[in-house]
Amino acid sequence: MGQREMNGTAELSATENAERLLPLLKEYAAKLAALSERAVETLEKFLSPDSNSRGLVQYVTPDRNAVTPAALEAGRLICLHDMLETPVTDLSREASGLIEHGALEAHLRAELKFRLDELEEHGRYSVLIATELASYLTAQKQADRIRKLIKESGRYKSPF
Repeated sequence: MGQREMNGTAELSATENAERLLPLLKEYAAKLAALSERAVETLEKFLSPDSNSRGLVQYVTPDRNAVTPAALEAGRLICLHDMLETPVTDLSREASGLIEHGALEAHLRAELKFRLDELEEHGRYSVLIATELASYLTAQKQADRIRKLIKESGRYKSPF
């Protein structure tokens, strides 16, 4: 019921598509929120002399450019953000299309719009925080070394 047969595959109704998208929108919003929280904690390690990265400014000097744990974590978080960007964009487009063109009941359209707005807000913030992490890596003279490690890990290229 609610499915139409098309070329041997079932085509879902707008309502069924929306109901399948809602948990994904929630899940990805939560992933971006958690990533942003971890990124803020990592930024605090760069900024706080009382954190686990204590003495970071003294430790990283032009003649001694060893990678710090905070720098490694920053690089990892930037890569995770980069990896999430495409699926988040795809989900957003699909949800937006349903909101604009789908035959949805008002309450389902409203919830889908709310979840889409929530996901997009987390997405905008995660872009800002990933950019800040990259800036701090550069300021601490860690960016080139982290980029090299990212490439060595098997990734085609560094996202920053």
